[in-house]
Amino acid sequence: MADIILVTHWTGGDVFPIITLGNILVNRNHHVTILTHCYYKDIAHQHNLKFCAIDTPEEFEQMNNDLHMLANPVKDTQATIYFNKKYHGKDKLLHEVEKIKSICTRKKKTIIIGRHRSSVSSLLAAEVLGLPYASIVLAPNYLDHMNLHNEIFGENMTEEINKARQTLQLAPISDWKDWLYCPKKIFGIWPEWFAKPEENWPSSLVPIGFLQKKHHNSDDVNDILKPVIHSGKKIALITAGTSKMINPDFFKVAATACSKVNCKAILLLRHDELCPETLPGNIIRIKKADLGYLMTKANVIIHHGGIGTLSEAIMAGIPQIILPHLTDGPDNAFRIQNLGLGKLFPILRWDAAKIAETLDDMLFKNNYKNVALYSQKLKMEQDNQNWIHLIEEMENPAANMEKRLKQLENKKEIRRIAT
Repeated sequence: MADIILVTHWTGGDVFPIITLGNILVNRNHHVTILTHCYYKDIAHQHNLKFCAIDTPEEFEQMNNDLHMLANPVKDTQATIYFNKKYHGKDKLLHEVEKIKSICTRKKKTIIIGRHRSSVSSLLAAEVLGLPYASIVLAPNYLDHMNLHNEIFGENMTEEINKARQTLQLAPISDWKDWLYCPKKIFGIWPEWFAKPEENWPSSLVPIGFLQKKHHNSDDVNDILKPVIHSGKKIALITAGTSKMINPDFFKVAATACSKVNCKAILLLRHDELCPETLPGNIIRIKKADLGYLMTKANVIIHHGGIGTLSEAIMAGIPQIILPHLTDGPDNAFRIQNLGLGKLFPILRWDAAKIAETLDDMLFKNNYKNVALYSQKLKMEQDNQNWIHLIEEMENPAANMEKRLKQLENKKEIRRIAT
């Protein structure tokens, strides 16, 4: 079995899917190490992954506070460039390459997989060590915006990468976007029915479907939830992910909408500074809990449009009210609405009364019947993970391809005998 090194950065929505991928690979008897922010160490260990931190708690908190600089790269280009240089510039790249080299003990049996765009160090390390490499794209929107991002800060990132490449004695690159698209394997973590390939996407991209993580609950969370669960009322779940990069009005509007409907609500929110000063009596706040587990208790979810959140909502079979305004949220929300799985409210339509009408409709009128259909569809797809061989074949492409062809021939022979 292979040693697999996973590299990812930023918020929970950028890390949890990669941890889930790692757990799937561990269950296939591979040795998996994830290299990411120190904050995710315990979660990685819960999923049976080895862990390597790229920062200290203080550095992680600073990065979290700086993420707002990425909110609007068009209007605030200099802030975006500053963030990228600070957290993905030459010094950080070289630091992470050394980390990757230190955990790469079996070079001939090692595969490196990195998050597209942010985890540039993994692509550099694979090149230095001569190892097979694949990148992970977390949402379709990240590909749609690549040309724009290349225009805005591609030249600056090319410069930083080339500084690192010079130190590593690698030839310079000429174009940031083209270099990021060079891996022979690029995996999109969504099913094709959610987003079909587009002309401007790299030809090597393969959608492998949503990755569903294991759910973990705790007695502390269950004790807090008892008054809500045993109230006999419908339950709405409110969340905007783990990042501070969210419009504070999101929580005010969502809470006010829930106060207008005959339901209970759970607000999952880690950051105190984003929480409304007063919450309606029908809402209970939890700072930290397993989101997927909370969804098993909810009848509807109000969220920001993160692809991890929406995929878990599809699996849980609950309709979605999405209030997006940043990154991939608007595009994801549009796709969910088109599939009949929820309702999109752009930021200019964040009206609590209108949202309350939709919330009431979802809770009491059962008008979102596609939710059950796609939940069943997603559960069936989770049982059919044929895409895993695409990763496993990277260890020894020739030998694994021969094994795969023999398996296919055996299946054909079995079908011939059966008929």
